[in-house]
Amino acid sequence: MLGVSGSWIGNLTVMEPYKDYFALIALGFLGVGFWQVYFKPKKQCDEGYCATPKSERVIKSVLWISTVLVLLALTVDFWAPILGEYI
Repeated sequence: MLGVSGSWIGNLTVMEPYKDYFALIALGFLGVGFWQVYFKPKKQCDEGYCATPKSERVIKSVLWISTVLVLLALTVDFWAPILGEYI
């Protein structure tokens, strides 16, 4: 299965010219996510439902993990050759 998916991924080089557009879209979505989590005015609780501190921690954790993954993906050209020397 890994060989089949690996050969399919090799065809994605056709998307290379659009890399900058995808990066801008990803960074834009992250920006909207940070605005939603940290800067958007908080609503009053609806009747019978309030977000718990636990759910807010989960949302913030997922947002930061996503940010790290996007930044790693965007900078792979810089750190992959260095990592490749050690493996």
